[in-house]
Amino acid sequence: MATRPATSPGALQVLEEALAMIRADGLDLEQAMDVINAVAIFVIGHALAEVGRTPGDEGTGPESGVEPVDATRYPNLAEALATGSVLDVDRRFLRTLDILIEGYAAAG
Repeated sequence: MATRPATSPGALQVLEEALAMIRADGLDLEQAMDVINAVAIFVIGHALAEVGRTPGDEGTGPESGVEPVDATRYPNLAEALATGSVLDVDRRFLRTLDILIEGYAAAG
């Protein structure tokens, strides 16, 4: 999904069903394609970010993958790291997915 177009019969069927479901909720075809594109790119990008290392990462940082930061220079980032709020990837993923879907629903 991340490196090739979804053109298999199974992928096309999923896309067709998603388009039909979104259009049944009142969005036009262009809006439905926008929703699918935004959600798919978000999900694929999020999954890749969580399972892989970035190019050039030698794996020398802490296990969490988050380097400590200078709290005097980056107070907001330091606070986020200290509270662990940046590490709850499941919560962030679901919240952002809800925001995407609700935003398109409100714009519909």
